[in-house]
Amino acid sequence: MESSREFNFNAAFLELSRIFRLLSSIIASLVVIRSWNQFLRYSTLQVYYCTIVNVHAQPALGPDQANIN
Repeated sequence: MESSREFNFNAAFLELSRIFRLLSSIIASLVVIRSWNQFLRYSTLQVYYCTIVNVHAQPALGPDQANIN
């Protein structure tokens, strides 16, 4: 009878351990996805910012403005 209770305790502990590992991997995946989204959002904003700044700081010369001295 005692060995049966011990086995049930071990099985429950293993099941809880499995559930904990599953939740940990899900949380880790969510953290990675969230940080990746923030990185993409930041890099996209940087690209937009650099493009806007470069366009306004150095406007492209048209064909009628190329030879102005």
